[in-house]
Amino acid sequence: MKEENIVARKLDGEVEFDGHKVKTIKFDLEHINRGWNAEKHDYNSIRRSNYTAEDIVEFFEQFGYYSIEWEEGRNKNKMDVRGKKRTRYFAIVHDPYSGEQKKMVIDIPEDFENEGIVVTVY
Repeated sequence: MKEENIVARKLDGEVEFDGHKVKTIKFDLEHINRGWNAEKHDYNSIRRSNYTAEDIVEFFEQFGYYSIEWEEGRNKNKMDVRGKKRTRYFAIVHDPYSGEQKKMVIDIPEDFENEGIVVTVY
């Protein structure tokens, strides 16, 4: 993710996510749509999706309807990202347009203030 491309979107309502009440999400749409090339330290040149900001909000808001059992080491891991402590979650969302299941990676910062970070959707 590149700081200059991160956007914040307020949710229509708060979404309970593993005991946290999320009101806003942040994400890098270029990272979501193009992925990340670790060797170049930049986005991949080929697009893997064409999601809009509204799509990402809609995907995240699905968690308001799910009852997911988060388990450390299975779909939830503590980690350090750029010197900041976070809990990273791995979940499945449904693309309402294609009907496909997609994987979503979400970070909740240790100093949580009603804001979650969508790392990617693929």
